[in-house]
Amino acid sequence: MPQSVPHDFGFEYLQEQTRRLRKRVLWYCALTVALGVLSLAVFGFSFEDLPDEGPLVRRGLIALLLTATLVSTLPYVWGLWRVGRKQLTRAQMLEVVYRLLLISLLAGVVVGFVFALMREGTNKATLTFGVSVLNSLFLSHLIACILLPWTPRESVRPFYAPFAAGIGTFIALTLILGRLEWWMRGLTIIGFIAVCTAAFLPGLAIAWWKHNRFAREFLLSRLGRGYSELQRELTDAQRIHERLFPKPQRRHGLDFSYAYAPMRSIGGDYLYARFLPSDTRAARTWHGGDPASGRAGQAGGLHASASVSMAGSANGGDNEIAVGSAVGGARASVAGGLSGGVAARAATVGGVAVEREAAAATEDLLIVVLDVCGHGITAALTVNRLYGELERLVGEDPLINPTDVLRALNRFAYLTLSEESLFVTAIAMRIEPPADPADANAPATIYYANAGHPPACVLGAGALASAEPTMLEPTAMVLGVSRELEIDREAATARLPVGATLIAYTDGAMEARNAHGRMLNVGGVIDAARAAGTLEASQRCPAVMAAISSHRFGPISDDTLVVAVSRVC
Repeated sequence: MPQSVPHDFGFEYLQEQTRRLRKRVLWYCALTVALGVLSLAVFGFSFEDLPDEGPLVRRGLIALLLTATLVSTLPYVWGLWRVGRKQLTRAQMLEVVYRLLLISLLAGVVVGFVFALMREGTNKATLTFGVSVLNSLFLSHLIACILLPWTPRESVRPFYAPFAAGIGTFIALTLILGRLEWWMRGLTIIGFIAVCTAAFLPGLAIAWWKHNRFAREFLLSRLGRGYSELQRELTDAQRIHERLFPKPQRRHGLDFSYAYAPMRSIGGDYLYARFLPSDTRAARTWHGGDPASGRAGQAGGLHASASVSMAGSANGGDNEIAVGSAVGGARASVAGGLSGGVAARAATVGGVAVEREAAAATEDLLIVVLDVCGHGITAALTVNRLYGELERLVGEDPLINPTDVLRALNRFAYLTLSEESLFVTAIAMRIEPPADPADANAPATIYYANAGHPPACVLGAGALASAEPTMLEPTAMVLGVSRELEIDREAATARLPVGATLIAYTDGAMEARNAHGRMLNVGGVIDAARAAGTLEASQRCPAVMAAISSHRFGPISDDTLVVAVSRVC
């Protein structure tokens, strides 16, 4: 197999070679049989041209010609039957061709030798035999190379024995019957060998050209088909990969949307977003004190709420006093109880109704923006693994804070991805709406942790639109570099007032270069976000992405993701 054909295509290449060889061998055998039959017909009209050395010699020459023609033709009938009837391998079909050529060439050498002696006499016998052998070798090899798809090495293999027989006979005739000087006989022999060797050159050139052309055509065909298959698979993979992304939503006064432009069909940028039930005091506890105690207090509150629900459903409407006291105990178990508005609602009728209303009023928005180093399929597969880990973390602890999210992702990346030099930048944000939904003008609180990711920013609205943005700078190193993630600020927070927008993005946005090689940078992304601030919330991310694309010169050189979260009434 040529080096230009990858080993991945080796089996298909051999199959195609075998198919083409079988087809050509059948044509070659059929053509040779037809020429043999035609030769017999021609001989029937040319017997009078044979030398008249007597009836016995004449009949012997006729018998020799007929025998040689039949010997050169009948084996091809057998080859036609064998190749056409059985499914032979390429090596087996080549062996059939070698035998057929060997028989016909040796028969031609014998006939040439006899006719050289009988027609020309001893004076010109050597020259006549040499011309006969040269023509036989040249024409047989050339025709075979034209018809058969084989390599140059394969094309000369059946000619070793006829070549040796012809050269040996020519040497014997030259030495025995020749009347030249010995040095002239030597030059004649050397010249004959050189001419006979050169007779193979046209056929070798044709075999080399056909073999390489077939290899190129096969490679282009398979690469084209492979590219089409890869495109279809990438399209399917892109559809499945994009299902991991959340749908833009507007809940609890928060409107989030995004725009994504991968460098290829799929890439290594990802947005994870979930609205999760939360308790305001528990959220404050795991940022202001011990994270473990905060989660324990929240768990106690949820357990107490469940107890209230069970008590209410078991005792029915006759036990409102017991339900009220149980709710009071639940408030006490959550280290001081729920916030004022939630606590007031907890004193209403029925534990189940209380729990649903409270959960609906205190949902947080958890957002994690990831950027895996690299592009394409490798990065997308890594994103898929990180998505599964995020789903596990949120499923086990819906109250998990951004710092713990990044710590867990760092351990996962260090243990499973670092050996492949796959590292991740990430920013995790938990956006907490106001505790009292009736207070529509209260700002939301952003708890965040940034692991080497480009800084997100909060842009004001109205009179504050031109104010300096609040930057959510990195608080930790890139994920996967070390076993334990060192956090600089455990309680990083920011405010999201009404009308303000939180913009997060990946490095593909700020590293977009124009025709002069100048990057857009963070300031350019902020300016694009400010310019889109007057648009509808759903149109801001596409507008920022359009501004990035207008600045970029040439095709996309990195995956680009832009996320916007707006505080609406």
